[in-house]
Amino acid sequence: MGQLSGQQTRSEQGTPGIAAIAVWDLPLRLFHWLLAVTVITGISAALLGNLDVHLRCGQIALALLLFRFVWGFVGPEHARFGSFVRGPRAIGAYARSLIRPPHHFHAGHNPLGAMMVVLMLLLLLLQAVSGLFANNDIATEGPLARFISKAASDAVSVLHNRNGWLIGGLITLHIVAVVGYLLRFRDNLIRPMLTGRKTLPAGARAIAISGNRLGLAAVVLALCALAAWLVFAAPRWIAPLTF
Repeated sequence: MGQLSGQQTRSEQGTPGIAAIAVWDLPLRLFHWLLAVTVITGISAALLGNLDVHLRCGQIALALLLFRFVWGFVGPEHARFGSFVRGPRAIGAYARSLIRPPHHFHAGHNPLGAMMVVLMLLLLLLQAVSGLFANNDIATEGPLARFISKAASDAVSVLHNRNGWLIGGLITLHIVAVVGYLLRFRDNLIRPMLTGRKTLPAGARAIAISGNRLGLAAVVLALCALAAWLVFAAPRWIAPLTF
C-alpha cells in the first residue's frame, strides 16, 4: 500500500497521464456509493412522508458511518484519515493552486476534498444520531426519543431538520466541485471511485495500494451493523424512563 510521494503538480491544461494505479479500495468504494444511495433514499422518503423508510435508511446510514470511521484507522493508506487530513496551511496552499497554476495533484484526497469528506461524515453522523431522539409531533419518533423529555426531543428534531438542509447544500457543493474538476483540470473524480484506479500525470510518483482487506472489512461492517441494529432494537426491550 502507499500514497503519492510528496506534493505533485501539473499544468493548468493538464499533462499526459501514466499508467493507472490502484488508489481506492473496494470496501471504501462500496461505502461511498451505498451511503450515497442511502442518504438520497432517506431524504426522498422524508419529503414524501414515508418515515418508516426514512428510519430504516437512518439505521443503515449509522452502520455505514460507523464502518467509515473505523476504516479510517484500519483501512488501506488512502482510506486512513492520517493520510489525507491536513492543516490550514496545506489547505490554503492547495486553494491557491486552484487559481494560480501549477495545480497541486494528489493521488488520494486533496486538502480541500479531505475537509469536505470530514465535514460530510460529521454532519451525517450528527443527522443519524439526532434522528434517534427526534419526533415528527404526530406518530413517529426515533428509537431513543422515549428516553428524553418531549421538550428535548422537540429541540433535537429542529436540529435534525436544519442539519438536513446543511447536508443537502454540502451534497450540491460536492457535485459542483466534481463537475468543476472535470471541466477545469480534466481530473475525473468519479471514475476512480468506480474502478478504484486513478491515472496519474506524467512525472508523478506513487505506490499503489495492495489488497482490499475484504475479510477485515466484512468483520468491521458486521460489527457496525450489529451496533446500529442494537441501537434501534434494544429500546423495545427496555422499559421507558419516566421524566
